[in-house]
Amino acid sequence: MVIKADNACRQSGLAIKVIPVPPSVSSDCGMCLEIAAAEVEPFKTAIILKFSRDWPFVLYATVLLGAGLFIERFYCSENRNGYEGVFSYREYNATGSANSNNYWQQAHAMAAMVEYYNRIKATDAEEKARIEGYFQKWYDKRGNNYEGNQNWRGSTGFGNDFTDDTCWIIIALFQMYDATGNQTYYDAAKQTWDECVWPRHELTQSGWLPWKWSDLGPNECTNGPAAIAAATLAQYSRAAGNEEAAQEYIDQACTCFDQNIDVMASDGTLGS
Repeated sequence: MVIKADNACRQSGLAIKVIPVPPSVSSDCGMCLEIAAAEVEPFKTAIILKFSRDWPFVLYATVLLGAGLFIERFYCSENRNGYEGVFSYREYNATGSANSNNYWQQAHAMAAMVEYYNRIKATDAEEKARIEGYFQKWYDKRGNNYEGNQNWRGSTGFGNDFTDDTCWIIIALFQMYDATGNQTYYDAAKQTWDECVWPRHELTQSGWLPWKWSDLGPNECTNGPAAIAAATLAQYSRAAGNEEAAQEYIDQACTCFDQNIDVMASDGTLGS
């Protein structure tokens, strides 16, 4: 919602910037829009005049107020309650059972931050550096991976019992690499796939990837993102001139995609 508000405000010509919620405003983590002094009055009058203003100001105020109904916190940029560098810190990934194992949502939140970074990196050097710092904090925290089994975490620390969660984290790392060119993110993604994800296909009779180490039933919510991750690795390998590795990853992607085809309904939908 904050990113949507940012986009709407920029289209309306309003001078704003997405920043972390200052500690002096709230002890919780979150993101907010910093309004340039010249624009404070239009926002204020949009409220005072009961939205009887030109539509860009009404839209601006409405989006911000709407976002406040749903957003408590997004990215924790400072050390609050022991958490820093992760998304939605409160109880989110503290244990394997907290809020239904939401490791994968760290990846989707990171995808939103990468999208924002891509939009500003060419025009705002200060903001670019700030977001790159957020990327690094998230990486150092290993996406707040709660997994306690070191064998499942792997040498990168991004592996998890849940194969689908790990695949989404890998995709997020690729997105971070594409946006920044930081080789560390690519290396972590590739190594996590090679060590923690693809070897699991040998655990199932079908050769498809299982939902998790502790439940070897293959499903499409795992093999779908896995096909994306493997195809991405094939693309990188081909770009580097390593056709042999590219073909191996293509074969892996096709294997994962075959699972999706196998369970696909006649109308082309996936049911579970």
